[in-house]
Amino acid sequence: MKQLILVLLAALAATAAGADSLTREQAMARLDFLVGDWSGGGWILGRDGQRHEFETREIIRRKLRGTTLLVEGLHTDFEALAIVTWDEAAQQYRWRSYTSRGPGVETELRLVGERQLEWQPNPRMRYRISISEDGVWQETGEATRDDGTTWTQFFGMTVRREPSVAAALPQPFYSVLHESDAVRIVEHRLGPGESEPMHYHPPMFVYFIEGADLRITGPDGTSFDETVTKGSVLDLGAMQHAIENTGDTPLHSILVEFKPGPGGR
Repeated sequence: MKQLILVLLAALAATAAGADSLTREQAMARLDFLVGDWSGGGWILGRDGQRHEFETREIIRRKLRGTTLLVEGLHTDFEALAIVTWDEAAQQYRWRSYTSRGPGVETELRLVGERQLEWQPNPRMRYRISISEDGVWQETGEATRDDGTTWTQFFGMTVRREPSVAAALPQPFYSVLHESDAVRIVEHRLGPGESEPMHYHPPMFVYFIEGADLRITGPDGTSFDETVTKGSVLDLGAMQHAIENTGDTPLHSILVEFKPGPGGR
């Protein structure tokens, strides 16, 4: 009887453990807060003891039907690539990184809080990421020389989430003619007296098939009037705006929007 009870208890314990375990899909869904395009800058402590600043863009995409994250870091003078997966047997995230400067690392990635991550390339070094609800990514790198009693920061980075290039454009004014990993080509029409609400564009070229008189309003509420002419071309950076056609001719243009990353701008 005692042996039977022990067997039953072991079976119950295994069942309970299985109920708490996560599949790859479930675990990777918990990292959805990372997905997107991020840009900003940071600093790293050099061998000379001085802070060296850099600009960066982080591009994070779901791959393999959501079971893998691809993390691409495009920094001022080097590039990095990381792959994040879930080990179902060990019930832990795995972080594999590679850099243009040499070998990367493979280690455990820990979800230590809400939108907070930590990993250690080795026992003397750790990185921590914390992302706020409004889309600000703070990352630090620290090192220890006394087995973790004290830590000294040698790296800091702050990036902000970029508005999605795939965000819906106001309808019925925009029609997507073509889209790839690098660009989106859009036809834009806005009739006299028509207006469209606030929306986002990534960096783009605009060719005006027909010109018009426009009133453009920025996200801070500031407006200005501009006349665009037939046949003109504009090279524009990323922007957020609302537009009103204040003239008596219809606006007709073609937009070539550039997506962030190696294929785009």
